Amino acid sequence: MSFEPGKTAMANPKAFIAFDYDNDEFLRTALVGQSKHPDTDFEIADWSVKEPFAERDWEKKVRSRIRQVDLVIVICGEHTHSATGVRLQQMTKRNA
Repeated sequence: MSFEPGKTAMANPKAFIAFDYDNDEFLRTALVGQSKHPDTDFEIADWSVKEPFAERDWEKKVRSRIRQVDLVIVICGEHTHSATGVRLQQMTKRNA
């Protein structure tokens, strides 16, 4: 976020990362690292749900976390189309 004289600084938007946990975690880690750079104009809310998808309240946890951010970044890897949770995460923000 750039500074403009006479304007009040705004907080960077918070982002949730949706990614294929089994195949693209290294891309998520790289993006989190990039977000720490002073010139990056967004902040990662690292609220990934580490529990298995089959857990009963997984969807509820994800929806709650996504509703607290400003945007969702979807990492599209080779197998993202088959990652069950990514679609839910993307649709949750779209419907919020």
